[in-house]
Amino acid sequence: MIDKTPRLLDFCCKAGGTSMGYHMAGFNVVGIDIEPQPNFPFQFYVEDVMKIGDKQINGIRRNFDALAGSPPCQGFGALKALAKQPKPEILIRVREIFEAADLPYIIENVPGAPLIDPVQVCGSALGLRVQRHRMFESNCDIEGTPCEHLWQDRDKRYTHIPNKLYEDYRSGVVSVAGRGDGSHFQNQSQAEIWSHAMGIDWMNMEEMGQAIPPFFTWHLGKQLIKFI
Repeated sequence: MIDKTPRLLDFCCKAGGTSMGYHMAGFNVVGIDIEPQPNFPFQFYVEDVMKIGDKQINGIRRNFDALAGSPPCQGFGALKALAKQPKPEILIRVREIFEAADLPYIIENVPGAPLIDPVQVCGSALGLRVQRHRMFESNCDIEGTPCEHLWQDRDKRYTHIPNKLYEDYRSGVVSVAGRGDGSHFQNQSQAEIWSHAMGIDWMNMEEMGQAIPPFFTWHLGKQLIKFI
């Protein structure tokens, strides 16, 4: 029996937050990244997108139904000042590949990245304990989400441990970044809190610190699949 499940190739997929969302939306996902990703949950190949040529693009066009990408974001938005080397050329090259392949696509990045007519997704609108605003460019007519921060503000269940920058305080939002700040709730570890807040249970904390919650691309993937 021929598998007719639409196939999506996810560029710069890292540990698979975006890929899992597209899988949940109905795609058979294959990921590529320049670095090995041992925790990636689907078929995966090590590949430098900057070296993808016309022959490979033709193969992508023949073998896939849609494309997605999450180019490095360290050169954009609030992270720009922390970036050792901004990398807009990777985002630009990913877009060039997608346009040449002429398939439905979505490119993800942070607010402030040079995306074309992007929509925003906020975790608060999807019932998550993160906000983690992200922007998504597409050649299809997709809709983002509003922000629904009020419900998070009403239920301040997390205690943030004091450090040199602030005293302890209560919050309904989990900040998933870096390797953790010591926040806790009852007897849960920081890793457990992050896993629940992000909807991710297969990554380590360093990977979650850079990941996109799968529900973001589940929301968008359900729309993308209609254009195939």
